[in-house]
Formats: sequence, structure tokens, C-alpha cells
Amino acid sequence: MDMLISSIKTQYKMIVEKKNYYLMFLTIFIYVLINFFTNVFKYASRDVTEMYHPMRLLLLANTGYYFYFFMLLYPIIVIIPASFSYIYDQDINEQIFIQSRTGIKNYYFGKLIATFLSTFNIFTIPFLAEIILNSIAFPNNATGLLSNMSIYESTELESIHRLLLPNLYIRSIYLYVILLTIIWGIVSGVIATYALTISIIIKFKYKTFLFLPIYILSYVLYEVQYILPQIDKTTYYFFYFDIFDTSRKSLMGYILCILMMTASSILLAMYKSGQDSLL
Repeated sequence: MDMLISSIKTQYKMIVEKKNYYLMFLTIFIYVLINFFTNVFKYASRDVTEMYHPMRLLLLANTGYYFYFFMLLYPIIVIIPASFSYIYDQDINEQIFIQSRTGIKNYYFGKLIATFLSTFNIFTIPFLAEIILNSIAFPNNATGLLSNMSIYESTELESIHRLLLPNLYIRSIYLYVILLTIIWGIVSGVIATYALTISIIIKFKYKTFLFLPIYILSYVLYEVQYILPQIDKTTYYFFYFDIFDTSRKSLMGYILCILMMTASSILLAMYKSGQDSLL
């Protein structure tokens, strides 16, 4: 266990000290701030009855083209911070040094965990900061989109029961948003880790090819709803990442997809570590 922890710390530090990690973290944070200040100027001097609830103005709440553009690039953005770390290790033979100190198995599992944690941070911290900023800058009693009206209004009931976690939303919109943001970070970490394990198993001729698996996966999931029309729920990732989307979604299918990617990453890491141990 000590060797695994050492491997995680070493590889996490290597990931977050990369320029591409800092640049991506800064880019996402700036993008979140652009969305925030756009809303500040847009709703300046407006009456509270003309404003949306602060949580409805978040980037992940899909209130404009900022969300659409971000989600369009998401399959690329989620990979950049940490998924190339194994390829970088190979370029400078760093994996040999770490394996000699921690062991082969600890190297691969340390790589997976470090990739997950670093990606989770970069896709959680800026968005949690936006929640705090919105709570301070905008009135919490705004009634836009019925957010502060009675939960017993029929129109509101119809929409909130199509959210991913409607019961939590009814209890507290803030708890709902915070939890969905944390889940968003977890899912991003899982996706980045899955891309990493693909780079461990498949030797790509060009690094840019690592972007393809996640894009292909997102496209296949999108097409499932058309190939199998009997599925009456959306399979498009856009709608699962929009925290207030009211399309018909499958929470069980969402969880199952994430668990399958997690299991695949673990199994592939076990396979690779076992294979290297025989060399």
C-alpha cells in the first residue's frame, strides 16, 4: 500500500506540473468566469422578477451558447490534462524509473488514480467556484424558470421529475447543483482514465489519435437512440451533463456506462501489469 501511495503522489505531481495541465485548468477557469461576467452585465439593474435563479445561470445549466461550445469540445478537453501522461512517460522512459521504485502493478494503478484525481480537480474546482460566485452576485429569491415558486405547481412538477435527481432538487437546489457538479467531475475523471488505459494498451503512431476513442464512443452512444428506437430515453451526453436538462434520461443507464468504463480501465491495467511482469 505504501508503494501504491508513493506511486500516486509521484505521478500526480508529474501530471499537475505539466504545462498543458496548468493551461487547461486556467482556460476552463477563465471560460467559467466569462460566463459569470456575461450574466453579471446581462442582468445588471434588472428587477428580481426578471432574473433567473443563480443556479440556473451556471455554465453547466445550459443557459446559452457557452455551454454548447464547451460540450462540443468536451471529448477533447477532458483528455488533454492527464490522459497523455503514459505516452509522456514512454517518451522519456520515466515509467522504468517509477516501476523500479514502486513496482509494475503499483505504477499502472498509481497512473490510473493520479489521472482520475487530477482530472476530477480540474473539472470540479472551477465549477464549484462558479456556484459560490453566483450565490454572492445574484439574488437567491429570483423567480425565473419557476425556480423559487411552489414545487407543487403542475408545470414545475412535470419538469423537475425529469431531472437526474428530482428528489434532491425538491429538497435543495443548492445541494442538487453541488452534487451534480461533483458527479460531473467524477465522470470526467473516469473518461480521462479510460482514455489513458487505451493509450497503455494500444500504441498510437500519432498522439492525436488518442482523441478518437472518446469521440467515437460519444458518437456511438448518440446513435443508439436512433438505432434502437424502442429506447425512449436520450443517450446523448449533452443532456446528461446539463444539470437542469429535462429530457427523458436513464439514470441507471448513465451509472452503468460509467461503471463499465471504470471496470474496463481496471481490467486493462491488470492485464498490462501482468503482461509486463512476464517480460
